[in-house]
Order: sequence, then structure tokens, then C-alpha cells
Amino acid sequence: MKNINYEIIMPGIGASSNRGALGWCNISIIYANGKTILFDTGSNDDREELLLELEKMNIEINNIDIIFISHLHYDHCCNIELFDNAQIIVSKRELEYVITQEYKKYNDPYVPFATVKYFENSYLTNK
Repeated sequence: MKNINYEIIMPGIGASSNRGALGWCNISIIYANGKTILFDTGSNDDREELLLELEKMNIEINNIDIIFISHLHYDHCCNIELFDNAQIIVSKRELEYVITQEYKKYNDPYVPFATVKYFENSYLTNK
């Protein structure tokens, strides 16, 4: 692949305490082979700043071609529904983990219910 550039538009921050973990992932834009790719979409709390950062970069939501989700924890995927026109890429294993509710077996508190429903609906619609 030629002509690949990226920019971290919102840097990640991780924190933990005796009350649990809190995190914000890196959110990045990747330009590759004429495509604009958003790597992770952040948490609900990131929404306003994410939209502002994209606006500053002159990137319209509808011009993002691909959303790549590293995994389905709240700080990586909660803004997925903003990008209706983008192709969504998430690993098959991660999707199975969420759709089959395997995450409950591990008491994984970071999988957001609304996102589970989003992917269940998308998965069933596209079968």
C-alpha cells in the first residue's frame, strides 16, 4: 500500500483507581489508497469533541469511508451510529463475543448494551 498517512485526532487517556478503570482510547484518522478511515469512534463523552475535531479537519461524517473498531468496549465504539454511510470493520471473533453475549461469562463491564443491540441488529439484517 502506498500513500498511507494517519493522525491521532484525540489521544487516549487511561486511568484506574480502587473504584475501577476508566479510559478513553486514541481516535485516529487514516488516509489510505484514497479512503478516509476512522480508527475507533470513542465513548459517548467524546462525541462533541470528535465532531469538532472532524470539522476542524474539514472531514464530513458522510465522507468517512471506513470505520475500523479495534474492539467493542465503550471507549472504542459508542459513536458508531454517527457514521451511517461508512463500512464498519470489526473482527469476527469480537463480533461473536458481543452477539453471543459471551462477554457476560467474563463479567466484562466495558461492553455497552446499546452497542450490543446495534451490532445484533446489523448482524441479523446483513445475514
